Amino acid sequence: MTAPLNIAVIIGSVRDGRFGPTVAAWFLSRVEGPFEVDVIDLAEVSLPLNMRPTAGSRPPRRQRCYRSSPRAWTRPTRSW
Repeated sequence: MTAPLNIAVIIGSVRDGRFGPTVAAWFLSRVEGPFEVDVIDLAEVSLPLNMRPTAGSRPPRRQRCYRSSPRAWTRPTRSW
């Protein structure tokens, strides 16, 4: 028997009155088969809205992210 296929449903909008949770619930109600589904709602993770590097900092490709919040939303997908 093969392992179930992993699916990540990412709700990307963080605005008030967003429609993403409704679409995610609709999708989840229709998923059939050997799937393991993770819902990642970015509104539930306190991500900073502006993650631009500050003046004088290293280029983004060389920077390491030391903030815990941006790493928090990647935890559900780490096992993939």
